[in-house]
Amino acid sequence: MSALAPAALPVPSWVLAVTAMVSVQLGSALSVGLIDSVGPAGTAWLRLSVGAIVFLILARPPLRSIRLPDMPVLLGLGIATGVMTMSFLIAIERIPLGTAVAIEFLGPLTVAAARSRNARAVVWPALALLGVVLLTEPWHGAVDIVGIGFASLGAVCWGGYILLTQRAGDRFTGIQ
Repeated sequence: MSALAPAALPVPSWVLAVTAMVSVQLGSALSVGLIDSVGPAGTAWLRLSVGAIVFLILARPPLRSIRLPDMPVLLGLGIATGVMTMSFLIAIERIPLGTAVAIEFLGPLTVAAARSRNARAVVWPALALLGVVLLTEPWHGAVDIVGIGFASLGAVCWGGYILLTQRAGDRFTGIQ
C-alpha cells in the first residue's frame, strides 16, 4: 500500500450508509435553527465546510492524484452539492421540513426509477408526487410556490448528485 492511499476501513458498508443517513438527517434538523441566525447561505456554508473538513480527516484523499479529465465530474459534483444544499435550506426557511424533504426525495426516487429495468418502477415517483401534493394541500391556497420551487431544484440537484457520484466513484477507489 502506498503512503498516500488511505487504509481500508474495517467497517461494513451498511454501517457507512446508516451513518451517512443519520448525518444528513441530523444536519437537516440542526440547520432549521441555524437559518434564523445566519440565513440559508450561512447555514449552507457551515454544513458544506464541516462536511469537507470531516471528509478530509476521514478520507485523506490524495489531491495530487486528481487529473484534468477528473475535474468536470468533481466540479459538477461540487456545484450539484452546493446548489442542492442551498436550495434545500431556502426551501425549509419557507415550507415545513417534512414537506421539503418529501419534495427533495423525488430526485433520487426518479433516478432510481429511470435506471430500473422494470417499466413499472415509474409508478413509484408518480405515487410519491401524488403524496407530496396531498401533503402540501394546494387546494387550501396556502402554497408557497417559491419554497416548493427551491425544494424541487434541490430534488433535481440530488438526482444529479447521485449520477455524478457514480461517475466519480468510477474514477476513484474507496472513499477517496
